[in-house]
Amino acid sequence: MKPLGATELADTAAQLHALLRLSPGAIVQLDPTGALLTANDQWLALSGLTLEQSKGSGWAAAIHPDDLDRVGDDWAAHAASGTAYQTTLRFRTPSGRVHWVRVNTAPTYRDDVVVGHLASVTDVTALRLAEQKVAAMQARFTDQAFHDSLTNLPNRAGLLARLDLALLEAAHTNRGVGVLFLDLDLDLDRFKSVNDPLGHQARDAILVEITARIQLDARADDTVARIGGDEFVLVCPDLHNEQELIAVADQLQVALARPIALGSVVASIDAIIGTVWGTGGEGSEALLATADGDALMYRAKNRVEKTLHVVEDPISPVRSQRLEFERDLREAAGRGEIENWYQPIVDLQSPGGADIVATEALARWRRPGRGIVMPGNFIGIAEEAGLITEIGTAVLNQACVAGTGFEHLRVSVNVSAQQFARNDFGAIVRQALRVSGLPASRLCLELTESALVEAIDSAAATFQDLRELGVRLAIDDFGTGYSSFAHLRSFTFDVLKIDMTFIRGIEESRRDRGVVEGILRLADVLRLDVVAEGIETAGQRDLLTQMGCRFGQGYFFSRPAPTVEPTIVSQR
Repeated sequence: MKPLGATELADTAAQLHALLRLSPGAIVQLDPTGALLTANDQWLALSGLTLEQSKGSGWAAAIHPDDLDRVGDDWAAHAASGTAYQTTLRFRTPSGRVHWVRVNTAPTYRDDVVVGHLASVTDVTALRLAEQKVAAMQARFTDQAFHDSLTNLPNRAGLLARLDLALLEAAHTNRGVGVLFLDLDLDLDRFKSVNDPLGHQARDAILVEITARIQLDARADDTVARIGGDEFVLVCPDLHNEQELIAVADQLQVALARPIALGSVVASIDAIIGTVWGTGGEGSEALLATADGDALMYRAKNRVEKTLHVVEDPISPVRSQRLEFERDLREAAGRGEIENWYQPIVDLQSPGGADIVATEALARWRRPGRGIVMPGNFIGIAEEAGLITEIGTAVLNQACVAGTGFEHLRVSVNVSAQQFARNDFGAIVRQALRVSGLPASRLCLELTESALVEAIDSAAATFQDLRELGVRLAIDDFGTGYSSFAHLRSFTFDVLKIDMTFIRGIEESRRDRGVVEGILRLADVLRLDVVAEGIETAGQRDLLTQMGCRFGQGYFFSRPAPTVEPTIVSQR
């Protein structure tokens, strides 16, 4: 290989540097081992690193920790072999911003010998988000194509697919498949004339209740489907004989005959059920038509007419109070009646063991004429009535504004599964932070274990969004719900809050003390902070401090108070 002269080398370097500067994308030049030699301004903006920080192996600091091992190993192999490399990964800048980039590298040669590499790095965050939205829309479309939107049961298309599978299995096992066609023949013209608080929602409410009753009587392997306005189908695979099918039909008849109470109205339904027995040789469409025909013959034979009976039911005092409570709650957030009380979180390991490091916002409803309503008395109803998002947003906004009054303290806010699973929850949090001016790192969102399990399948994007934003995440009431180490491994949390039921007994119960010590060891391995909730005595505080628990909260330090400024009112 003939070496380049000094003039040629200088000209080549000058041309290369000019190309690097003029390129609209991020370009870096690397030596044969993969060490960075130089880069253009676009690389510096994209990575958040200076040129000096990027040189050598310093460029790896731009890569998100979760992608670093994969990319480092792959790139080392390609650099060593002198081959081109392409991948998509995440960058995390020193400021915490995360974005997706696509990297393409190509070796550079002189006399057929690899003398270095050029890499282009393109920001594809917008493309990635668009792809995720398209995938989500496709998933929703697919789900809607096979499911009924009201009851979330399989529709006719979904039913036929499952019935085909049941018949195929029956042909191989010599067992039978029972199909029950339920025709409810609902006519709510009379219902609409009744002065009921549900109004036009009555029909949907009845159908949802019917769905729940059918599912309750169905076995784990049975399929419940809604294939028409008032038509349901139950497929029962793996039956021994037709007597079992008749028994299922009789049981359903009884379950559906029980009155349905909706507000001030009681609806009574006598379902017409047609049955058919399949052995695996029939087609699913034909079998379903036979079951439908059986229901038609049953109706003709018995001359059953309208089967929904609606009667006016005097509103009981309890039901009347519930309706009034829910009506007032619907207007509470809009009228500014939802307010936050605050309880401090202290550093148990600080000198004196009571330095305040955070404050938790706890919702209260100041109901006009009734005084303060505690969250245990209205949050559950708010979730049932679909009001929790509005109330939760009010709590979040107030907490963020309150948090700006302190220079260093974090503020914690409880979040329900319904809030967390919403596609726009990340945007709601961003708006609260933007309006208040609170740094994301000083906001901690708390989910209970049961809420985590409920939201886990639908909230992966929300987790990612909040992590990129820099918000801290905590698991509340840890140890009392549906603990899952898989969830702790799959999603990044910052804090575990030990439920007060374990703290209450640590002075007397070796078992509770052992549970707390186990949680502390687990958190230490996972590098999570721990907050012990419900500390009420000096003995509990001292034990937790000796165990190495970092943070504590409870009446021993302070009860929740309507004042924003956290104070320690008790140190015995």
